[in-house]
Amino acid sequence: LLTGPDGSAWVDAARSVTNADVEAYRIGRGGDLADVEGRWAAAHGVTDGGAVLVRPDGIVAWRSAEVADDPARALALAITDLHAVGAGHRETAGRPA
Repeated sequence: LLTGPDGSAWVDAARSVTNADVEAYRIGRGGDLADVEGRWAAAHGVTDGGAVLVRPDGIVAWRSAEVADDPARALALAITDLHAVGAGHRETAGRPA
């Protein structure tokens, strides 16, 4: 999970999701990774509080443009949906992509 400098809530959410092995990093000022040119958020279609979930092959599997009201729930739903899609089930209608 990658998030901007204001995405601490997403990092905490990733730690609380017990059904998945999710590493989380904040990018930008005060974060875990540098954003030297300051373009990370715009390049990924999110705000400084948004997040993207990136598959091991580098494909963005899910994004939230801003921090959610309940980041842990939003992330858990995203992971559940991704597992369902991977298993051949599509149950994501109405959820952020």
